[in-house]
Amino acid sequence: EINTYLRDNDVLREIKFKAEKPVSVDPAEKAAQPAVEEDSEQKDLDTEEKEPEKEFDANKSDLYQLVGELKTLQEQLSGQIGKEAVDEFIKGRGQSGEADSSTGEDQKLVSVPAQFSQTEVLDALSLIKSKPSLKKGKDEARDYKTEVMQVLGKRASDDDKVIGVRESQIMDVASNIFHSISADMQVSEKVREWIDQLELPVLKIAMTDDSLFTDKSHTVREVINKIAQLEVLAEASGHSGQSAVTNAIKWIINLVNEEFDGSTEVFARAVKQLDVLLNVQDKTYSQNLKKLIQEAEKEEALSDGEPDLDVGVGWESIDAEKRTLLIRQVHRLNEGDWIVFDAKSNNPKRSRIAWIAPKTQRVVFANVLGAKDKVLRSVELAKELHEGTAKVLENVDEPVMDRAQYSMLQDLHQQLLHQSTHDQLTGLISRREFENKLSEVLADARENKSRHAVCFIDVDQFSVVNNACGYEGGDILLQELSKLLREHVDGQGVLARIGSDEFGLILENCILDDALEFAEDQLDWIHDYRLQWEGNRMSVGFSIGIVPLSHRSESVSSLIQAAESSCGVAKEMGGNRIQVYNASNAGLSRRRNAMKLAPEVDRIIDEETMYLKCQRIMPIGSDDSLRDHYEILLGVKDLNGDDIVTPEFIEAAERLKRMPDVDRWVIKTAFAWIVENEEVCSDIEMFSINLSGRSINDEHFMDYIIEQIEESQVPVEKICFEVTETIGVNNLSDASEFINTVKETGCKFSLDDFGTGMSSYAYLKNLPVDYLKIDGVFVKDIENNANDYAVVKSICEIGHFMGKRVIAEFVENNQILKMLRDIGVDYGQGFGIHKPRLLSDLA
Repeated sequence: EINTYLRDNDVLREIKFKAEKPVSVDPAEKAAQPAVEEDSEQKDLDTEEKEPEKEFDANKSDLYQLVGELKTLQEQLSGQIGKEAVDEFIKGRGQSGEADSSTGEDQKLVSVPAQFSQTEVLDALSLIKSKPSLKKGKDEARDYKTEVMQVLGKRASDDDKVIGVRESQIMDVASNIFHSISADMQVSEKVREWIDQLELPVLKIAMTDDSLFTDKSHTVREVINKIAQLEVLAEASGHSGQSAVTNAIKWIINLVNEEFDGSTEVFARAVKQLDVLLNVQDKTYSQNLKKLIQEAEKEEALSDGEPDLDVGVGWESIDAEKRTLLIRQVHRLNEGDWIVFDAKSNNPKRSRIAWIAPKTQRVVFANVLGAKDKVLRSVELAKELHEGTAKVLENVDEPVMDRAQYSMLQDLHQQLLHQSTHDQLTGLISRREFENKLSEVLADARENKSRHAVCFIDVDQFSVVNNACGYEGGDILLQELSKLLREHVDGQGVLARIGSDEFGLILENCILDDALEFAEDQLDWIHDYRLQWEGNRMSVGFSIGIVPLSHRSESVSSLIQAAESSCGVAKEMGGNRIQVYNASNAGLSRRRNAMKLAPEVDRIIDEETMYLKCQRIMPIGSDDSLRDHYEILLGVKDLNGDDIVTPEFIEAAERLKRMPDVDRWVIKTAFAWIVENEEVCSDIEMFSINLSGRSINDEHFMDYIIEQIEESQVPVEKICFEVTETIGVNNLSDASEFINTVKETGCKFSLDDFGTGMSSYAYLKNLPVDYLKIDGVFVKDIENNANDYAVVKSICEIGHFMGKRVIAEFVENNQILKMLRDIGVDYGQGFGIHKPRLLSDLA
């Protein structure tokens, strides 16, 4: 009655209900039902007693629901082509398997399909076990849901029955985890084959005991982890006298498959047998390794002790700074680390570091048996790491099930990210991803004085094809043209669909004359091309605009605009022609302004005409324990006291390699202000300070931070340093060492711009950051873009699962804020929350 009264008086404008089972709700009764979701602006009016807030704990996250979310996002996203479907997508963005909520007076009958029982699903799994033709291939995870439905569909009396949400999620997790293990380079190929044979029994247990994939002490999980450690005996099983070992392993596999009765008893027996084999393995490996190290130490004692730095052709051509970083990476390797050699070949080989010579810097490698494999000098190993023929294996000591779990999450997100950054019709990258690639090429041109070209290609007569053949014919045309263009580019550039009938192309390491020749080739083959459609043959043409790209080029937006306008000129002149952009007509830009600033950078740093600003990072989630953060921002003034555009100054400082000096000034000044304004800062949880990539790579910068912490006595619990995802991924070992050392002081770290780079969750797991900052490019248009919504939700879900708080930047309005809150993002930052102001204003 109270809810009805409030609603009638427009206090609660909208009340939503969650359907627990098929039910028809009478409008007169629905007000008495418990509300499960309210308008966020009205939550303070809710006097109903709530459950106490649960403490944030990633270990309690539901892996099955998380994978279900990611799968649902992928399925929904794969059906979205064009902006017209965005509202439909976002409207149905609820949990996988949940019925849509109904609202207001228009609540209709909510029906939930009948579900197969768990017993029926288990019976079906028992039947598919005996069908070898359905055995999964090595390149894809097994689709258990389809196989089970094929069995159940033939036996079901009700054609509308479906597999339950939980059972579906368990099948997704099991198939993806075992697929990840089958691709794990750290596990012997023979061992992977053994583990594959346990997939179905493990899935059956998971159906009745879903703690299997989340409880790290689970007996079944222990069996898989122990089998994965049997690499030494697996590799040695072909030797004479090893048939008994092979037979023992086969016995264990058969035991599980033949005597499995749905309980874990047979797995407990397997654990005991595996422990016996592992003890034999450890003894064999230790004995061989001991002999190997003794021989290596004798050789070292007989040497002159001087390292040989001659590594042949190629090493000296590497930039000196890069060589230093590579040598540092090698020196951080430890005995016991695993390296994959011949990593680019079809037959990569794993070796383990057995011993590192202290004087000659020789690295002695052992094979999986503990016998000598090869010996490399530090510089030789560094060169191979640079060339990619050798790769360091991460997390080797981590149990295989743990590795597989994180690999699965990474793969699922990468699939979703691929969908969000690629055109659904043609498979080419989208316009925004094209801009990201163009930004990388532009950075390369500025750094290395390289030359490239940008082309904008418009299809002539496309509207004629659409009118004559309909949209289906137009889609076929775009698909065929995309395929032909991709073949002509042949890996020498980046091709994208950037409009309805428009393509963008970056020709890398290409001078203008070569770009013109390439464009002329496109006009030649398109002249002979004909679209075959329902007995008709139709021709089209290309209008092409070309812009040369060099270290003098201005910006990504100006390059695309120049290419597009040049293409427009070609089209206006009748089409089927090429127009080269005249750079002399371009106006001033950020790039030129940055270069003008270059002479001023030293003066600005020396005279300290910089100042600090700040922007609020506001808690937006349901956790009341969270408080405001503030990001420290840089401001710069010129000789006249006027503000300089900060990004232009930073670009100039980066080019002159002065950013570590800027970062030092920011840290020292920010620390001093925080200490001086202790009372003001008491209500602020944290201040975030950005660190540049060059500072991370400066071997003295870490010492400077620690020195400033000690001198200033700044409260370290209020300090958070922000590094970008690119730094973390490209220099993982450097970033990890830097972060770990600084975190020992009590400071925290945030990974900024997350989602624009490789988005590698395996790396994320190993970088000890506390916060993830979703790149604003995914946030600013989330209310209109289904792709962006899916990426943000994916990052948030997996970030929480990995124990990180999630921050979204570029929060420009209340609608974006509400959507982020619904997704579960912890903090928001942007002009819709708080515009940057002077740091001193906080006082």
